[in-house]
Amino acid sequence: MKTLNNNIEEKRVGFPNAKLLKEKGFEVHTCTYFEAFIQTSGGNLAYKFERENDNKENYNNFDYKFEESSIVFARPTQQVAIDWILINFGINIHVESDSYGECFYPKISSASKKTWDNLELRSLIIASLHNTNLFEFKNPEDAKEAAINHVLTNLN
Repeated sequence: MKTLNNNIEEKRVGFPNAKLLKEKGFEVHTCTYFEAFIQTSGGNLAYKFERENDNKENYNNFDYKFEESSIVFARPTQQVAIDWILINFGINIHVESDSYGECFYPKISSASKKTWDNLELRSLIIASLHNTNLFEFKNPEDAKEAAINHVLTNLN
C-alpha cells in the first residue's frame, strides 16, 4: 500500500498578492493580515509582518492600526483568493502536475463566457500567461501563488 502524505496545510497568499488583492477590492473576512509601515521619506512600504487574530475581520477595511503610519492588508488562503477571482472576474486558476508529481503547472482559464464583462481583457490575461516564465514549479502552492499574482497584476 502506498504511503500517504498527510502533512498538508492551507497556504496563505504572500505579501505581494495581499497588496494586489486590496488594490483590486478584496474585502473578505480573514484571520490573518500583514501590517506594513510607511517610510516617512518617499512613502514606500518599509517593513511588513504577519499578524493573526482569532476573530475574522475585513482587514482591508479595518480602522484600528497598531501604528499610525501602518497599512493593513488582509491575508487570505490561496483558495479563498482563487475563489474570489473566479466569482468576481470569471477567471479560473488551477494547478496540474506532471505524471510523476514532481513539477506543477499553473493553468488560467475562463469560467464561463456568460460571466465575463470584458472578454478581451480576460483573453489577454490568459494568453499572456504563455509569454511569461510561469511554467513549472516544485510544489502546487508556488504555482498557485504565481498564477494569482499574474492574474491580479494584469487586471485593470
